[in-house]
Amino acid sequence: MQENKKVVMNIKNTPSRFFRAAMQGENGFWSYVAVIVVVLLGWQLVGAIPLMIGVGIAVPKGEETETALAEFAEGMDFAAVGLDPLVGLVLLIASFGFGILALWWMMRVVHKRPFKTLITPRADIDYRKILVGAGLWFGLMGIYEIIGYIIDPDNYILNFELSRFLPLLLIALFLLPIQTSFEELFFRGYLMQGIGLAAKNRWVPLLLTSVIFGGIHYFNPEVQEYGAGIMMVNYIGIGLMLGIITLMDDGLELALGVHAANNIYGATMVTFSASALKTPALFTIKELDVHLSTIAVLIAAVIFIFLLAKIYGWNDWSRLYRPLDTSSSDIFADENTEIQKL
Repeated sequence: MQENKKVVMNIKNTPSRFFRAAMQGENGFWSYVAVIVVVLLGWQLVGAIPLMIGVGIAVPKGEETETALAEFAEGMDFAAVGLDPLVGLVLLIASFGFGILALWWMMRVVHKRPFKTLITPRADIDYRKILVGAGLWFGLMGIYEIIGYIIDPDNYILNFELSRFLPLLLIALFLLPIQTSFEELFFRGYLMQGIGLAAKNRWVPLLLTSVIFGGIHYFNPEVQEYGAGIMMVNYIGIGLMLGIITLMDDGLELALGVHAANNIYGATMVTFSASALKTPALFTIKELDVHLSTIAVLIAAVIFIFLLAKIYGWNDWSRLYRPLDTSSSDIFADENTEIQKL
């Protein structure tokens, strides 16, 4: 009998399985154009209808209407149009739900590949990684906030009202991930895979999706309040972190968890006057030092990446820049493939 031998292949120019999964089905240029157009229409146009109806019903009638709408448009303050902030948050989240539905439908109809391939090439979605990413990032944000409170406790105002906080918590836990999941599925999933296959490398989709991710937040109230320069550093920096962990882990699960935790934290724990999420969070910060906050976020992002590298044994950082060979459709080949020979 021949002795069993284990041979390890080291394929340095092949795509990760995350990119190979996107090579299934139809992948022509016009397929991507069609999907992007329909998804944007579903998200920004059809998805905005519930919010427009809600605002239209709640807004003061008469001479105050124009003023209220202008104030609402400037800072996304639902109270300005007489709409309960929690109701407004639900209506806002609904638009992202329409975006996910549009993306799911177009993946089936146009690309003809499983929706799951936007998340992982593996047999099943790893929900444990979603929880690990969420818990670790939530913890890092909490540590930063505790340090900030110790240094300047007078900068924090306690807002706790059980009757308001409880429904907010339920919305944040069960509905807010719809918003964050859409952004991850579309940017770090769909666009990153598509741009990667077109560019035949990893660093172009990493940079482009991060810049686009920052760009869609350009009209957020924070940008108007603190300036585009510093806020774009913040948004693009977060985008880079999410892109890096997606490429290193060969899947979207960790990024899904981090993004959800980030927004859940902002909605429920600490808010500020210019926040895009105007909610009855536990605390309100009187004055936000946006430069210090941005530096802290970037430092936390670096710490977070290296903690994950330690947990999951990431040691091949060429995953962030290595060329992609799109000539093969073998979605199961990977950088460390083990072949059993008898």
